[in-house]
Amino acid sequence: MLGGLPAELVARVLGHVGALRLPDTLLALQLTCHSWRCAFRDEALWVELESWISNPSASGATRTKSPSRRSERLALTTSGRFAQAYTALRVRGEAMHHAVACHGQDAKDLSVAKLRRLYRHYGPVLLNRVSPVYYATVLMEVARAKVGEAAILPCVRLLVGLHCFTPLSRSLVCARELVNVANDDGLTPLIIACARGFPRVAHELLNAGADPLPRGLGRFRVCGTRQSIKGRHTALEWVELLLEHEERAGVKPAHRESLCRVRTLLLDRIASIIVYDAPSEDRHLACDRQLAPYYSGRKKFSH
Repeated sequence: MLGGLPAELVARVLGHVGALRLPDTLLALQLTCHSWRCAFRDEALWVELESWISNPSASGATRTKSPSRRSERLALTTSGRFAQAYTALRVRGEAMHHAVACHGQDAKDLSVAKLRRLYRHYGPVLLNRVSPVYYATVLMEVARAKVGEAAILPCVRLLVGLHCFTPLSRSLVCARELVNVANDDGLTPLIIACARGFPRVAHELLNAGADPLPRGLGRFRVCGTRQSIKGRHTALEWVELLLEHEERAGVKPAHRESLCRVRTLLLDRIASIIVYDAPSEDRHLACDRQLAPYYSGRKKFSH
């Protein structure tokens, strides 16, 4: 049945899985479904997929193709050109990630203007892909950049907007998908923003659908000291741990205020999951474990 569908329609159906998982999905469908395997013999389908992955209009620039130096014997098939376009997509994403890391960690001058310029140059890219070199997504790289919260906040808004409106993300929940991508250690952009004491960035991520319940392995520095803390905790647990160490180290309450504001945001969000989201039993128990110290009086809501 699928073999008789127009290539444009089949490509549109495949578009809903997102570009990041497209190669694995194509392989799985060919191995498990005979009708899909027949549909993939249509060269027009691979042309549609290649045009979607390449998509020069998404970056605002027109890319001209140089004349091919391949002989006819070595000419790529339509599926080969799609694989080549997907490889180029990943290479562009890695190059953009490297540029963002240089601005955020080395030059320490990352700004929304520079980030927009980088995306215009390298885009479209897979913003929800974890880099094997930096062990993070571009959004995580922005969240841990060595600049102030005022510079990071518009960059986060720009990345969420780009991921929602690029043709490479045809998912109805693409913003939530981007902010919840974690590396193999479970570290998410929300955990980084909360542990660094960025309440406005945390608020932006929570509004975009960030989940405060997952645990992530990381290392964060205690304010005003050379001490750092390593462990695997949820965003709220990281904030509580940092507040305890800072209080023990004699950090002034004014310097702990940002972490206290982050804690209030997280408590409100976790409570709203129970009230409004109708969570599963496991998520409900996870929320109760987070809020239990406050219900029992061992911890106070105010700072």
